[in-house]
Amino acid sequence: MTKTLFARHVEIAWSGPGITVAAELDDRNAVPADALWGALPYQSLRGDALVAGSHL
Repeated sequence: MTKTLFARHVEIAWSGPGITVAAELDDRNAVPADALWGALPYQSLRGDALVAGSHL
């Protein structure tokens, strides 16, 4: 595993139930982590994997 030069932290918040989760993106799954990081800031209505289609 390659060591990251800087930490990439994200927070995901669901305002309705008042839940926030935090994550650190690292090199363990670099392709989706880089895609998420490159798309920030990102805001969406709640999506469901069953109906989200290409949204995911």
